[in-house]
Amino acid sequence: MLRGWCFCENHGLEYCHSCAMDFRIGNNYRLQDNMTEEQLESLADQGIDLPDDDRRPLCVDGVYKLLPCGTAACVAHSAVGCERCFNFERRVMDD
Repeated sequence: MLRGWCFCENHGLEYCHSCAMDFRIGNNYRLQDNMTEEQLESLADQGIDLPDDDRRPLCVDGVYKLLPCGTAACVAHSAVGCERCFNFERRVMDD
């Protein structure tokens, strides 16, 4: 789990054919659940739909490393919970 988002532990995929895991539904719910009513209304006013469960899945393979304490940090900045590398909300909404 990275910043509350779930991915296949073995392959770093949000939707993994090999492991028969699909975390998009839960991650989409997390995205919507963390938005305020004002944000949701703003998206609707702009004609922007929330992502559906068939959207292109995210991949974090090679983006993070596990520290000796077991916490994930981004490879680029060695930052735990890096909002630049782990900004999954933006990646999903921009797609």
